[in-house]
Amino acid sequence: MKAGGEAILTEYDKKDGKWAWKDTYVFVMDCAAGTVKAHPNPQVKGMKLTDLKDKATGKEFGTALCDAAKKANGGWVEYMWTKPGAEGNHRKVAYVLSAGNYAGWPLAFTTTRWRFPNKPDASPPRFALPTRFPNRRRSTAD
Repeated sequence: MKAGGEAILTEYDKKDGKWAWKDTYVFVMDCAAGTVKAHPNPQVKGMKLTDLKDKATGKEFGTALCDAAKKANGGWVEYMWTKPGAEGNHRKVAYVLSAGNYAGWPLAFTTTRWRFPNKPDASPPRFALPTRFPNRRRSTAD
């Protein structure tokens, strides 16, 4: 872990911080330890990744998040989740990307899926990836 890594994580815990906007936010996982390192919801922060379950099916998806982070350009994971202040379960998509040499923690960018077309052939949304991660080379496929 790089010096100050734990202190930097507190930025991802802030609901109104620079890494959160409306229903889109960044959270950080430690796949080696199997935990959520940083999350704007204090109930999710510190959870075991194997305890992250799709709210509709009960299927665990934490492993899928880490598997997506292992891909060269990251990957997408879709699941059903509760939305604070709203009833029922809501479709979510997370784009997971490894932060490379920055402490080795994968980052997940997530938003509520209901804003996107609900068609089988619909492409997932594209996010502008942060450029502040050291040692992260961006490719045109990102």
